[in-house]
Amino acid sequence: MTGQEYTIAVRQDDGSLGSEKRTYWRSHHGPMLSGPGADWSSEIAYTR
Repeated sequence: MTGQEYTIAVRQDDGSLGSEKRTYWRSHHGPMLSGPGADWSSEIAYTR
């Protein structure tokens, strides 16, 4: 798997835009998915 870090715009509580760094992952099967119900473990990961 390879990861690439991106800086994205995120809406703050006061309505202004701030920035956060996120790492997006990809395998030879395609982009990796993560989120509720699609959490990674040492044995399972989800791809698109």
